[in-house]
Amino acid sequence: MKTIGIRYLKAHASAIVRRVRENRERYLVSNRGKPIAVLSPIESPPTGKRGDAAWDEWERVCDEAARKWKRDIDPVELVASMRR
Repeated sequence: MKTIGIRYLKAHASAIVRRVRENRERYLVSNRGKPIAVLSPIESPPTGKRGDAAWDEWERVCDEAARKWKRDIDPVELVASMRR
């Protein structure tokens, strides 16, 4: 597994993710020389109703926020009012 620094990953993210997807390469990501994460391909993309339901709920919340949005309301306040 190749080791790459977090700054290198930030600068070359598109190319690295492409290599992960196409060549199934794996990377150990480090920050100041210490390992912090592993970037690797997933075995198979998540499927099924559970993911679809989560996406549907996300779209519903976004639509609701768009309907309630007023320019003088802070986004944090808007989300907090929707949770009540």
